[in-house]
Amino acid sequence: MGIMDDHKLIFKRLLQSSGAGSPAAFARIVGIKPHSVYPAVQKGRIPPSWLIKISELFDISVDWLLTGEGIPSRSERAAASGLSSDYALISVHSRQKDGEKALSAEVVAFNRPWIEDILGLPPDHLRLVHVQGDAMEPTLRAGDLALVHLGPAGPVRDGLYAIEIGDSILIKRLQALPGGTIKVISDSPAFESFSIGPEESRQMTVVGRVVWTGRKV
Repeated sequence: MGIMDDHKLIFKRLLQSSGAGSPAAFARIVGIKPHSVYPAVQKGRIPPSWLIKISELFDISVDWLLTGEGIPSRSERAAASGLSSDYALISVHSRQKDGEKALSAEVVAFNRPWIEDILGLPPDHLRLVHVQGDAMEPTLRAGDLALVHLGPAGPVRDGLYAIEIGDSILIKRLQALPGGTIKVISDSPAFESFSIGPEESRQMTVVGRVVWTGRKV
């Protein structure tokens, strides 16, 4: 799979897939305020919830929305993979050296009934993220894989999340505080926690909630 396209191209595919003739029409489809669309696209902060909504409503692959590669239809893409229907391929998020986000060629096969019945989640809404560094030890170690549910969007609950700050995708423990403030916590005592208030929220994007982790023994 290729590098994730510019957010304007991603938004173009969102419009194309939904049949929305304008940002205002798109806002009505995904249930958001029209004035929130343009700033998100211009600042490269398209929420994962937009991708999930269009994927669910129009049978569009999230991977195709991100990269424009392969078969747009989610169901046709799964059939063309040649993999047994008992398994689902989950893509791994990575970053290129220049900081661009990507869906790498690395994929991991998961048992589909386990994902759908035990986790209660659709496989197309999941991504894997490699844990970087030792800030989350002893809970998570560098190289661990975190399975992240991209949506739907909603208020942050206390728990582990994949977040995007600057050019980094990190796994952190988030705690919701009064007034819309979010405390960002590293489990290792060697790293300081910090808080992001409502006025600073644009500095951080919540990619999704961590629903499973795995590691080498």
